[in-house]
Amino acid sequence: MNRVADPRTDLHPLTREGIDWIVRLRSGSATESDLQAWQAWRAQSPAHAQAFREALRLKNRLQSAGKQLLSQTASPHPARINRRMLIGSALAASTAGYLALRPPLNLWPSLSDVVADLRADFSTSIGEQRQVALDAGQSITLNTQTRLAWRSLDGARALALMSGEALLTSESGAPESPAIIAGAGISRVKTGLMNIRAFEGSVRVTCVEGEVTVAHRGANVLLTRQQQLVYDDASIGAITAIDAQIATAWQSGLLIFRDEPLRNVVDEINRYRRGKIMLANAALEQRLVNGTFHLSQIDHAPVQIEQFLGARARELPGGIVILS
Repeated sequence: MNRVADPRTDLHPLTREGIDWIVRLRSGSATESDLQAWQAWRAQSPAHAQAFREALRLKNRLQSAGKQLLSQTASPHPARINRRMLIGSALAASTAGYLALRPPLNLWPSLSDVVADLRADFSTSIGEQRQVALDAGQSITLNTQTRLAWRSLDGARALALMSGEALLTSESGAPESPAIIAGAGISRVKTGLMNIRAFEGSVRVTCVEGEVTVAHRGANVLLTRQQQLVYDDASIGAITAIDAQIATAWQSGLLIFRDEPLRNVVDEINRYRRGKIMLANAALEQRLVNGTFHLSQIDHAPVQIEQFLGARARELPGGIVILS
């Protein structure tokens, strides 16, 4: 009898193990012991952690290819296939504190990050960008460390921005683009470009071109070209005028800052690199920065900051840099 070849045989053995872990964790019957066993496996070496990240990337690529195939062969409005929950609701409740644990200095993905990756339809890792085609004339570009998932909103398709940043493009004459759910708000663009970012409990919505509507707890706000607002779970801020080229410079591989406190600059740079840049004193945090950083050379950012501000950078293992 002929045996069917395992399509994974060309993969590194550790990557195959990583795929097995994804299947196990997504089975719907994973236990806390399974989660602890997975964590122990991943912690064995940097190669194990890298293999699991590669397995996640493969999962995302295969999932995207499968959806594209379905869209080409099914009806215009195919029914979505329900995905099984990673962990049952009872287990999720019993391990909520465990999942919320963060590694020191965010030097590696936390368990909650991995769970979020498994629940996302589209995701990017540190420093990665990815463009996803939606309907004709529509696309969404994911920035670094971004997670998006399909949702249903009032009977229509919507995208939930779980974390990170994305740019939604809708050309003239294209169908109505999906709404973006982020935190307590829902943002829509009919024709134009909308940049939206969810980070540390707040959401920033920018209208680059066209018009963007933002609904937030009963309030409805209209943004026009080069306008921006920020909201959190409780309140929505005022509309401000911004330079949209700076807000979307990441798409061109740049980070541009104009009179920005170094504290904010470092927070932004840390999103694009492994390890962490840390500031040693409060006075340095308030120093204003005017400069451009290339994402392809983001590890050189501490040297640039040294040149801008005359600060001293001290490098430590694990990508940690102390600025003083």
